[in-house]
Amino acid sequence: MDFSAGSPTFVEKMSNPAFMSVCFEGEGDDWDAYLTNDAEGKYFSSRYIVDCEPDIEYFDTIEEACDHLSAYIGKPINASWQALNEAADEWNDEHPDSDWSINVKQIEVISDDEMCSLTD
Repeated sequence: MDFSAGSPTFVEKMSNPAFMSVCFEGEGDDWDAYLTNDAEGKYFSSRYIVDCEPDIEYFDTIEEACDHLSAYIGKPINASWQALNEAADEWNDEHPDSDWSINVKQIEVISDDEMCSLTD
């Protein structure tokens, strides 16, 4: 870093949002929200989670998530969030005695301001 006369100081550079930003993805077993602030998907590209025994898989697109679950349950699924949820719910209803269920989650993109308001 250049700290010569007339150049921005480290503190000035750090306070410029264009200089440094922090990307995150947050999730938890007991959360109803799966969040990221990486709108461009540069560091956290996944937007969908399909949890079906034995693995939890992460997908960048709804098409990938639907294809995965479709192969797992052996039925076609239209590439939409609603169809993915309905397919998971239908499988769970048809297998009430199973020790596990299929869970699907969508990772929501939120702003840094929205994240700060969640911690207030």
